[in-house]
Amino acid sequence: MIKELLEKYNKLNIDCIEAVEKDDVEKLNILLKEKDLIIGKIDNIKYTADEFKRYAQEIDLVNVENQLERVIKEKKEEVKNKIKNTAISKNAVGAYSNANFTNSGIFNKKI
Repeated sequence: MIKELLEKYNKLNIDCIEAVEKDDVEKLNILLKEKDLIIGKIDNIKYTADEFKRYAQEIDLVNVENQLERVIKEKKEEVKNKIKNTAISKNAVGAYSNANFTNSGIFNKKI
């Protein structure tokens, strides 16, 4: 039983990696809820630490978890940079617009 649940959990991790890479937030939210359900099921069954460790090693669970964490961090950093660049662009546009309004009085005066 633990083996099947860990395999499902690992498959969900792989699907989460794909969802993050494709920016599919809705699918990622669904997958994360499914992962929580599986974690709950794992908590409710009986198994030994050795069983868990053995099956986790067989499916390379730790590596996949680390890969998911890395992909999420990279995407988070990418989004942070986009927000930062958007803020910089917004400030530049605002400064340019303000400069045009303050200098526009020169052209409106009658000579």
